[in-house]
Amino acid sequence: VRAVLNETGSSGIDLSSTGSTIKLVGQKGEVPGVQTSDSKTTLIFTLTKPLAIDGSDDGVYTISVTPANSAKLKGQKQDFTFNYDTVSPKISVNDVDLWYGGSAGSSLIEISAIVRDDSPSSGFDWDVVDNTWMSLRDSGGKEVKGKVYTAQSESKVRFILDTPLASNGRDDGYYTVTVTPKDKAGNTPDPVVRYEFFYDTKPPILSKADITINDK
Repeated sequence: VRAVLNETGSSGIDLSSTGSTIKLVGQKGEVPGVQTSDSKTTLIFTLTKPLAIDGSDDGVYTISVTPANSAKLKGQKQDFTFNYDTVSPKISVNDVDLWYGGSAGSSLIEISAIVRDDSPSSGFDWDVVDNTWMSLRDSGGKEVKGKVYTAQSESKVRFILDTPLASNGRDDGYYTVTVTPKDKAGNTPDPVVRYEFFYDTKPPILSKADITINDK
């Protein structure tokens, strides 16, 4: 962790351990580490042991910096809080649903997916959900236009098509849904979740001549 101090007087900045200080505090208390500097303007805090990347150290951390000048006059302590989050959001392809409507009841109008960010995690910032969270492309890679909405109470992301897919066979073919939710720490699913399906609006055809009873 580093903090750059700006001199406001003429006596200079005290970057010694008895002058300006920098600490890192988590939910388990003060994180062990060593304070050094670049001998110019930057305080450096090096953790004795790196934070784990398996989720066990995840949580809210606070960087506390107390500046001091060469006359040992200390300034007001400043706190900077951030989420340490190593858990990526998860989506199961079994939680991706296709919704149909229209006059024939066979036009694709919406796709939804349940997204999870298991604890400990920073959680989702539902207020910043946009079209990067879910997209739809046809077999040629062309993007199908639509808008992304959320149902926070259900932890669900919804992609509503601007124009429903045709129900007369014109839009039939393979499509790919990509779901990439982002949590507050900036984590996205790894690997990216892609769900492929075949859109088919042509019903099977049966001829009377093809119907037999006791082989007749």
